[in-house]
Parts: sequence; C-alpha cells; structure tokens
Amino acid sequence: MGYNQSDWVPLDLLGYLDNAIETAPRRGDFSVTLTSGRIYLSYVTAYRTQAITQLGTVCRLTAVGTLTSHRLGVYTIADSGDLTLAARTASQVAGTYSSTLTEYPYALDTTGGFPATYVLQKGVRYAFGMITVFASTAPAVKGDTVNLATATLIRPPRLSAHVAGQTDLLTTITAASFGSTNDTVYQFALA
Repeated sequence: MGYNQSDWVPLDLLGYLDNAIETAPRRGDFSVTLTSGRIYLSYVTAYRTQAITQLGTVCRLTAVGTLTSHRLGVYTIADSGDLTLAARTASQVAGTYSSTLTEYPYALDTTGGFPATYVLQKGVRYAFGMITVFASTAPAVKGDTVNLATATLIRPPRLSAHVAGQTDLLTTITAASFGSTNDTVYQFALA
C-alpha cells in the first residue's frame, strides 16, 4: 500500500484524532482562564477535508456552576482577514464546565439558517470561535498562553485573536476589531 507524503501528519506534534480537527496541541499541560463576554478565536488550517457535526472544548482546571451563555462556531476567513460565521452550536449553559478535565462537545445548531453539518476543506484556514458569559467564577479551559510581542502575535498566519465585550458570537467580525491576544484556546471539530 502506498502513502502520499501530503497525507502524513506529525503525530507527536498534535496527536491528531481520527475524527477531529484541532486548533492546538493536546499534549501540553496548559490552561486559559476565560474572560466573560470575550470571543476567543483560534485559527487552524484543516489538515484533511472533513464533514463536521460538533464543536467542543475541554474544561481544564476550574469547574463553574452557572453560565449565562456558551457557544462555539466556525468562521471562514476573507483575504482581508475579516471573518464570517459559517456554523455554530446552540448556546449551552446547563452542565457546561461542571467537571474538570472533561471534554464538552456540542452538536451544530440549524437555528438562524446555519447547517447541521459543515465541511472543512483540506488546506483552508478557519477560525474557531468560542464565547462564554458568566457572572462569577471564571472557568479555565485547555489552551496555551505565550509571551510574545504584539507584533509577533499578529504576524501572518494569525494563531489567535479576540473580540471583547460581547454577549454572543458575532456573525461577521472585521479584522480591524480584533484584540491581539496571547491566549490560544484548544477547540476541536468532530465528525
């Protein structure tokens, strides 16, 4: 049986799941403490063409009782860097982040005309977005924080960004509205 080198994946780097597209390494022991009302954007180039039906993240350290809103989405990226929401989950509050070291995947939601299945195309760059709104204890999710100069953080290809002061995922986000962030949240898309 022959293999095409373009199909090789660096297993040690991300340990790619068979049925997932992931935005950050799983092997590190890192976390990001969330800020309420901040849309966290983690960029990824799809390493295979895959139809997805779920988006998720992982509670890393702090479990939290009550959330006002929690939603995940997939954004397409225009040449300008502007984002357009292509698929999203329903807002999830009950039980989300109630247990540490737990994976929280949610089905894509069709409300608002969004698809129940979305196809990520191999070699195309996407932004996975996540927003959590809460009143008290901030949850910490799987992710990574790096100490780099802002100029390095925003140099193409962008790894992460955020938009503060929101109550839900925005359907369009202009690149000019990004806050630079050194936090990259681990998010995944599942078949």
